[in-house]
Amino acid sequence: MKVLNIVGSLKIGGQENVAMNILRYAPKNILIDYLVFDNEESLYTEETKSYDTNIIRLSLENKYLFFKRYFRLLKKNNYDVVHIHTYYSSGYLSYISKLAGIKNVVVHSHTKGPSGTKSLLRKFYEKEMKQLIDKYADNRIAVSSESGESLFNSNFEVINNGIDINKYKFNEENRESVRNLIGRDYLLIGHVGRLSEEKNQAFIIDLLPDILKYQSNIHVVLIGAGDAYESYLRLKVTQDQLDEYVTFVGETNEVEKYLSAIDLLIFPSIFEGMPLTLIEAQINGLPILASDNIDQNINLDNNIIFKSLNESKSDWAETALKMKRKKVNYSNFSEYDVKKSMDKIYRIYGEGGE
Repeated sequence: MKVLNIVGSLKIGGQENVAMNILRYAPKNILIDYLVFDNEESLYTEETKSYDTNIIRLSLENKYLFFKRYFRLLKKNNYDVVHIHTYYSSGYLSYISKLAGIKNVVVHSHTKGPSGTKSLLRKFYEKEMKQLIDKYADNRIAVSSESGESLFNSNFEVINNGIDINKYKFNEENRESVRNLIGRDYLLIGHVGRLSEEKNQAFIIDLLPDILKYQSNIHVVLIGAGDAYESYLRLKVTQDQLDEYVTFVGETNEVEKYLSAIDLLIFPSIFEGMPLTLIEAQINGLPILASDNIDQNINLDNNIIFKSLNESKSDWAETALKMKRKKVNYSNFSEYDVKKSMDKIYRIYGEGGE
């Protein structure tokens, strides 16, 4: 069986990690390829070299050429399944996939999407994409009910984002190794995820002076990478004279080490579904202060506090400094075992699974 996963990019991130897990845990009779829309290398693209897989790159710069090349790609490679992770654009990708004769088109919603005011053109686009998905997607998957309801008009199956639970448990050696690099005496605040507007890491930078009013031994680590938004964040940190308080870690395939080193995770997303990072962090025992834009069903171990981004920075700061690590009840995460989640996806592909 040949499967094409369309992810847009293989930079380290939540939905990209799901797409990589599909490769990592695939039975030998399932061959996984990836279609991405950029030319960038990452730790994930490097990892794929140890598997029997191909990364196909098609630019979206010229939509007509993209559609033409995408259609030819499908006809040439005889994929049995196309698994699309790219939210609204899944609509036209589903349509072209069906035109090319793909028998099983799977659309996967990883977020509940942005809220707020939208133009008439944007509303029309979203409505049309949903209709195309309804008509041409054979299977619809969502990471949560909210994520599914935001993209699909009709039936979908919720499949939890899967985690290697043992990997993310608190580890004292991991904590020491990171603390030796960053410093032992800090209260370490972290964020894990792509540096992007929707993740809203700028909020953490704006919050930092308020936290420092209450406690001076604070340091922030931002784990992840971005493009223009990363440049904006770096400039903002410098302009706000906070360089000594902030470390940009960049991409890493050792997130679990940083989670053990961090004392508090702040997650001020503008919109989000069921982020893998928050499940990993809870398994690690980390307290999490998150925006109420995030699906609150993510609070599996009762150590997340949700706050509105409209609340004052001083309220956020006071809440942050009261939060502590807690003992983890690992049974709360049994439905998030990565092997269980992947088996459900392979079942949808038509091979193996439960």
